[in-house]
Amino acid sequence: MAEWSTLLSELARERGAELNQYGFLLCGDRAEAADLVQEASVRVFARPRRAWELAEAEAYVRRTMLNRYVDLHRRRTRWIRALPRLVSPAPVADHRPQGRASSGARPCGRRMRGVRL
Repeated sequence: MAEWSTLLSELARERGAELNQYGFLLCGDRAEAADLVQEASVRVFARPRRAWELAEAEAYVRRTMLNRYVDLHRRRTRWIRALPRLVSPAPVADHRPQGRASSGARPCGRRMRGVRL
């Protein structure tokens, strides 16, 4: 096994519960916290930079979790602010002819009148 994979499995085994608790403190949801831990671990260990100790690797993962959470929070906030602008507040115009009662059935053309369905 490569050195980074040994360190990753050791980090998950020894500090996994604490990382999940930290993720829960950030986002308030257990499932989202687990996703945050996994995504941060993948980002940190995708390109191992040097030989790390366990405490250094944990610090990098925690910082990556915080950065990722802040990025996601900013995106959500921006989306929530932009959503009312994307939805048209004006009602859709009614294009039905004015003189007819709306029975719900559409009038058929000449060719369709003789066809049985």
